[in-house]
Amino acid sequence: MPRPLGEGAPNNTLVHVLPFLLTRFPRKREPRTVSGLWIALYGPDGAGKSALADRLADDLGPFFPGLRLHHLRIPLWQSSRKSVMVTQPHAQPPRCLTLSCLKLFYMFAQSWLAHLLHVLSWLGSGQLVIVDRYFLDYTIDPQRYRLARSSVRLASLLGRFAPRPDLQFVLDVPAEELQRRKPEVSLCESRRQRYEYAARIARLPNGRLVNADRPMLQVELEITTAILQLQQRRFRAVKQADLAPA
Repeated sequence: MPRPLGEGAPNNTLVHVLPFLLTRFPRKREPRTVSGLWIALYGPDGAGKSALADRLADDLGPFFPGLRLHHLRIPLWQSSRKSVMVTQPHAQPPRCLTLSCLKLFYMFAQSWLAHLLHVLSWLGSGQLVIVDRYFLDYTIDPQRYRLARSSVRLASLLGRFAPRPDLQFVLDVPAEELQRRKPEVSLCESRRQRYEYAARIARLPNGRLVNADRPMLQVELEITTAILQLQQRRFRAVKQADLAPA
């Protein structure tokens, strides 16, 4: 029996817990199967999104027939370009309202095309899809994407109709700790973003606010538990449908 998580818990606790929990779900294909899973991670700079995404991919990936890990957008085709680390997200001025609106419509169309061309197929084959940032980010931090502040209302409207991940998590960290980890924006901006993320994720039926001001292992375990609960509900629904009379 694995020890409860705490200050003295070993770093490999999750390695022992996951196989026990995940092997409770059948991996063989049945006439009706549990679909794949699409999760999105949000949070201000310094919340630990990228590190958590990598850990989830490493620990959960082996229990799915495939894994897809993307940042912000799911591309329509594979590209050899490597993502560039942003160290000054607010260095460039925002575009005018017209260009900002055009960009938002483009991003909205691109998200739907990627969903229809790729995501549905991945989920249908049972794969795990993880995105670090997604459409919600355009409403929280428009300046990062050079969007005019006045375009936030349009971003919020389009976000309601954009393809929605199965689970969406906001990593909540105090502004002072965010500044200590990654002082890329001002303290006031970190506070504003933290408040906005918490407020908007609370409105989403599949959104969860996760305390990320603690060891990464504990954060990962909370998110993994939420994933397992969703998959368990799906599995029960599939079994009930199989047992239902034709």
